[in-house]
Parts: sequence; structure tokens; C-alpha cells
Amino acid sequence: MEQRDEIRRSAEEARRRRPGADTSQFEALRNASAGDPLAVAAPDGALAFWIVPYVRDGRARGFAQVELSGVASRVAIFGSGDAASWIDAAYFRGAPEGTLAEIRAKHPGDPLSEPVFSYDLSPARWGWRVQGPDWAAFITPGGWYDRAASQPGRPELEA
Repeated sequence: MEQRDEIRRSAEEARRRRPGADTSQFEALRNASAGDPLAVAAPDGALAFWIVPYVRDGRARGFAQVELSGVASRVAIFGSGDAASWIDAAYFRGAPEGTLAEIRAKHPGDPLSEPVFSYDLSPARWGWRVQGPDWAAFITPGGWYDRAASQPGRPELEA
């Protein structure tokens, strides 16, 4: 728990000193607070970094990316900072059940791995990853997509 507390503190400090602190775009973060840190796994399963949502009233308004060193390397807002672009904070506590049901329906009979918070191609493309026998699906805040394991250059999908 101590490591998560340190990660949260780093995100909170980054929120207060963020670049552009005086711009209206970052106004959405002014009254938000750092939520629970979520470990992000690299495609090979190793811990890559942490995502810490900035939450108020059950909605994530933005996030910090905190590196393994404990330094927040990025602070961002969702959308243009307006309420329509904020994400239900439950997204950061687990993969949405409704979306998992959609994935199961698309791949009937395939076993589904436990959801892992990871990224696809780039650390900037994070989300919940679930895998089947020869495919992987990524659940982002805005929807989901899947890819076949046969795509070249995709080691996280190769058996």
C-alpha cells in the first residue's frame, strides 16, 4: 500500500504544478483529486508504469502517468475538459462487464483471459486487455477493438 500512496502523492503534486495551470483547459482538474493508482502492464506482462485518474463526483476528468521511478511524466485531461468527455471512474477499477459480454458474444466458445490493464502498440494507448486463443481485445474508455494473433510485429498476440 505504501508504494500506491507514493504514486498517488506524485500524481497529486503533478496536478498542482502541471504545465498550463493557468489555462481554462486544466480548470477541470482544479477540484479533482488523485484516485487509486492502476498498474499498467507492458505487453510482456512486466509492470510498465502507473495511471492515476483525477476524480471528482465519480468521474475521471484526467490522469497522470507515473513512471516506475515515482515521477509523474504526464498530466492530461479527457477531451477538452468539459463534462461530456469525463469518464466514469469505475473504468479504472475493472474492465466494464457489458463490454466483456460483447467480446464474449463476438468470440463464442473462446476462453477469455482475466482483464489486464495494459497498452497496445504505444504506452499512450492504454486500456483493459483480454485475450482469447488467437486474438486480443483492448477496452478503451471510448469502446473496444480486437486484433488477430497472426498480425506480424505483434509479439503480445503471438503464441
